[in-house]
Amino acid sequence: MDLVLSNQSHAAWRDALKSSGFLGAPSNFIFGASKSVAELLAPFDANRDRIFLNRGDGDGPVNL
Repeated sequence: MDLVLSNQSHAAWRDALKSSGFLGAPSNFIFGASKSVAELLAPFDANRDRIFLNRGDGDGPVNL
């Protein structure tokens, strides 16, 4: 691969990728949750590094 793009939310995944030589960069994706999901994840700021989110919006390679 010349380029791998991956959005990782869980701190353990990010740490493992960084220790394997991957570089971090800002994402152009935003996470939006319904009210019921937001309640399950609350408080989000305290839990965000322990949540595994998988990007699957179906847009394909748009806006890379």
